[in-house]
Amino acid sequence: MTYTKFKSDLIVGNEGEWNAVNFLKKEYGVYDEEYNGDWRWDISVKSLSTKKTTYFEVKTDVYGIDTGNMAIEIRYKGNPSGISHTLADYFIYYYKNLDELYMIRCEDLKKLIKQNIKELKVVMGGDNNQSELVLINRRDYSDHFQMFYHTYEQKSKERNSI
Repeated sequence: MTYTKFKSDLIVGNEGEWNAVNFLKKEYGVYDEEYNGDWRWDISVKSLSTKKTTYFEVKTDVYGIDTGNMAIEIRYKGNPSGISHTLADYFIYYYKNLDELYMIRCEDLKKLIKQNIKELKVVMGGDNNQSELVLINRRDYSDHFQMFYHTYEQKSKERNSI
């Protein structure tokens, strides 16, 4: 079976990234955001106070039923991908339907997975089930993440496309 939802998933992902930038602007006062279209990172933002650029990987979860898990990609077609391959500083997992946003340093997320891999469930999913995903129960591991509330904002058609 061929995976056919790529375009709609890309739109959801782009809107999630746009919402993450809006959250970072409100919470941390950032400017000069940039959206990236390759594997290195999803968004970058520059701090108003320090002028430092920080890079983020963003995953937007839109499932109607809340499983309680974060699905973190570690491999695609057997090759490192997602958290295993990103150059981002931080990882954001955004639950659009719950208005919850979880943030963790990428290095800390990698350590969390490595140190707990025996307890975590690993499944196949994504494009034609070719992605290896680690499921992290957000309540069981909440002390590793910063959690924020952010109400999803629909990106208007008048705004520039990501």
